[in-house]
Amino acid sequence: MINSRGFTLVELVVVVAIFAFMTTIVISNYGSFRNQSDLSDLSYQLALTIREAQSYGISAQAFDGSFDTPYGIYISSDNPTALYLFADANLDRQYEANELVSLFSLNNGNSIMDFSVTNGGQTWSQSGGSLSSLYIFFKRPNPDACIMTNLDENDCQIVGDSLVGGYQGATIILRDQNGDTNSISINSTGQVSISD
Repeated sequence: MINSRGFTLVELVVVVAIFAFMTTIVISNYGSFRNQSDLSDLSYQLALTIREAQSYGISAQAFDGSFDTPYGIYISSDNPTALYLFADANLDRQYEANELVSLFSLNNGNSIMDFSVTNGGQTWSQSGGSLSSLYIFFKRPNPDACIMTNLDENDCQIVGDSLVGGYQGATIILRDQNGDTNSISINSTGQVSISD
């Protein structure tokens, strides 16, 4: 009787082949997983920047000595790789360079592919040619978002201590270097959500 306490060469080759096959599958899917993970991370960072503007707008965050300054987000079709967080110090509801709080830059082939607004069941979008800029404002004491565009720059009005008017919602669509997209939605109640 032969004592068999080891692996035969055939068994060893089969195990190595299975391991090589599994490794090839994992490595080939890693790039796709990493790209989707990067896009998801970028979407959350952009949503957090919008939340940061909301937090500044409804808290006592001072800008140039004033504690009652609205804070906003500005996106322009002229620069699809930037999102500007700014303090509307002169209350004109427009971004100006001296009001910049922080700049959120998209790089590595990522960009804002499109943005749109909705109101009363109607939608206007940057890709449709009607929008060239998007503003989202927050002002204390309300966490509500006041959303406006270049179509009617007087949509958001300051009435008493609050911003009123604007669109019911906005959507920002991000695209990565592979063409995959994620969207960030903001509604007039101030809710920010992300969808793949």
